[in-house]
Amino acid sequence: MFEKEALPVDSPLLAMKNVVALPHIGSATHETRHAMARNAAENLVGELDGTLTQNIVNREVLAR
Repeated sequence: MFEKEALPVDSPLLAMKNVVALPHIGSATHETRHAMARNAAENLVGELDGTLTQNIVNREVLAR
């Protein structure tokens, strides 16, 4: 993700040989989508059984 999207065509990043710039769809592999779905399911189960410890953004809200 870039600070401003779309990345300007004159961005120095695009001229670098060691940079590969992809749109958000660049993460849309089967493996990545499977991992995202698994993570979401594990988070849901963890919340329901009181064992959620990872991927908590607003920890202070969790206790409510």
